[in-house]
Amino acid sequence: MKSNHWTLDRDAIIGLLGKDKVIGREIIVMEEVGSTNDEAKRLGDEGGEEGLVVFAEMQTSGRGRGGSEWVSCAGEGLMFSVLLRPSGSAASWLWLSHAAGVAVCRGIRAACGVEVLLKWPNDVYSADGKKVCGILVENQGDYVVVGMGINVLAKRFGGELADTAGSVAMLGGRGASREEVAGRVLNAFDALYRVGQRDRGPVIAEAEALSGLMGREIEFRRGIEGRERGRFLGLGRGGEMRVRLGDGTETMVVQADEVRVCGSLGGG
Repeated sequence: MKSNHWTLDRDAIIGLLGKDKVIGREIIVMEEVGSTNDEAKRLGDEGGEEGLVVFAEMQTSGRGRGGSEWVSCAGEGLMFSVLLRPSGSAASWLWLSHAAGVAVCRGIRAACGVEVLLKWPNDVYSADGKKVCGILVENQGDYVVVGMGINVLAKRFGGELADTAGSVAMLGGRGASREEVAGRVLNAFDALYRVGQRDRGPVIAEAEALSGLMGREIEFRRGIEGRERGRFLGLGRGGEMRVRLGDGTETMVVQADEVRVCGSLGGG
């Protein structure tokens, strides 16, 4: 496959990973693919080893949650998917989304010294409400694929993304290569995955502590129901969203579309 100057350095990423790792046992770097999640699923169907990671510089059909398009310029972002075969029933795997989000927060902090926040269930934002990373977890029955798209080096976004998208570089802090960010995130994800396999409680607690929604008024929609409004109270034991509705009742939300913050994410 022809190489370009912006192609990720696979060896540099491997050099940052722990020796006794699960996540990152095998790393594949591709220049172009439909989506890294689809490629990881193809490999999973063929018996791919747990911890395999697929990176790509370009995705022709990258997507986020709900089928939304994920856009990233070659050489500026990280687009990768991790193949996992977790224990327990598929119904208990919501914690993996939180583990991935916490891993991104830890990795960015370790690489660049800046803080980012989690937005339930699967996004990472800067304190001023700009989306830095999206996470897509797809349950395939006997395995799971966790896809991440992290904006790392972009200096600006145009068009419709100008007001909503951010990047690690735009947060300031120490400059870091994409390889360093990738390595730090994968190391953190590996550690969290090991902990969560035994006890997901610490993972959920850290995700709650990193949440930019804590105590804030939010709007959300569950399936075909109308929009609801309430105050974010935290996370349930399985990673569900705890919300106090306008009538004072509390509810646990397992899945919701279009979670919106009524005010700036992470603000006072």
